[in-house]
Amino acid sequence: LSLTLTHSTAQVSWLIRDRSVFIPSVLFVCIGIGVGIVLIIHFCVPRPPDIAIAAILCSFMLLLAATTTHGLVRGTLVAQNRPFALTPRSTGFLVLSSLVGGVITAYIAVGIDKIIFLYLTTDGVHPVRAAVTSITVVGMVSFANAGFYFSQSLVRPLPHVVHTRPTHRYTDI
Repeated sequence: LSLTLTHSTAQVSWLIRDRSVFIPSVLFVCIGIGVGIVLIIHFCVPRPPDIAIAAILCSFMLLLAATTTHGLVRGTLVAQNRPFALTPRSTGFLVLSSLVGGVITAYIAVGIDKIIFLYLTTDGVHPVRAAVTSITVVGMVSFANAGFYFSQSLVRPLPHVVHTRPTHRYTDI
């Protein structure tokens, strides 16, 4: 929870200093879908094996690393600064990114930011704007995720914590 609050606080300072680094349309589309998919995952979908979660995340991380390295080596990533326009195509990609990222965020608390960053930089958005916007999205979605886990811990034990029963009664000792 403290990591989420730190992310959110850092983004608020960016909002005060320079609002131009945010892409409001991306925030509008991605935060709602990300929070919604996190809640749906928690309430409706059983947790897959950890190896499946790790494989999905590692696949996206490798794609992100390859794309970013390619852009830095060629010099195109730093030089790009195309304005972002919300079109039917970009909205579709943002929705898809938010759905996939929301699923990953539901299980490991991060992930939506990497997918949104990858899409925005591939679309020509300046890396600083893409990073600040995507980190803001993960901060808000992770805040909802942390809230879910906190509320569940008050009601019942967390599902991923292994609970064991004693093999004998304490009165028999």
